[in-house]
Amino acid sequence: MAVLMSDGPAGSKWMEVGKRNTTIRDLTGHIQASITTNGDGWAEWLCPGGSVSVWVEEAALAEMGVTL
Repeated sequence: MAVLMSDGPAGSKWMEVGKRNTTIRDLTGHIQASITTNGDGWAEWLCPGGSVSVWVEEAALAEMGVTL
């Protein structure tokens, strides 16, 4: 899980999470598009302005029965 918070404008941050080529979705639904980590486990994580996004592996969401 990756959590991004912004108290200003929308933005993004490059982070490494140790999961290669993994599709991840925003559990809050603020960001509709999924992201996929690269071969080194890095991705550009997005967050809307003045808000929070909680990014979770798509496979974990499916195991929990969560659809976005």
